[in-house]
Amino acid sequence: MAENQEIRTIEWLYDSGRIDRDSYLSRLEKLRLNALAGWNAPIYYEICNTLGVDPEDKDLYSQAEAEQTCRKTQKTAVNPENAGNAKTIDSFVLAADRQRINADDFKIQSDSKKEVLRANFRRFRTGECQDLNKYDDLQVGSIFNKLYKHYSEKPRPNNH
Repeated sequence: MAENQEIRTIEWLYDSGRIDRDSYLSRLEKLRLNALAGWNAPIYYEICNTLGVDPEDKDLYSQAEAEQTCRKTQKTAVNPENAGNAKTIDSFVLAADRQRINADDFKIQSDSKKEVLRANFRRFRTGECQDLNKYDDLQVGSIFNKLYKHYSEKPRPNNH
């Protein structure tokens, strides 16, 4: 993540008074445009937010936003009701497989993804801490993808 380090260096230079505001903004803008050209969603997202600019590429920005939401979701993903519950995990993976849900395409099958998530994880139900009504389709796709990849590729104890 050389770009992340470069952002931190630019911020440090500015905060320490070694470069002026115009140089700071110019350097960040150059990094932002490089991130846009190289499809580096996380860097593009971070710098757009830092500079307060509207992204020209809404899809690239939304991808990073969804990934950010998913990272936050993963940090809070351990729910006592589901922790270590192999039945819930198996049910989630089997339901996704039965419905032939494409976990890799974040933008499609959002209703099916919501249905499977809500049926298997309480936290995604209406009124709960991660009510899926709060998220757009791309974010739901990202959440589903991360959970599906994590649980379908991980060996699980057979607790049922």
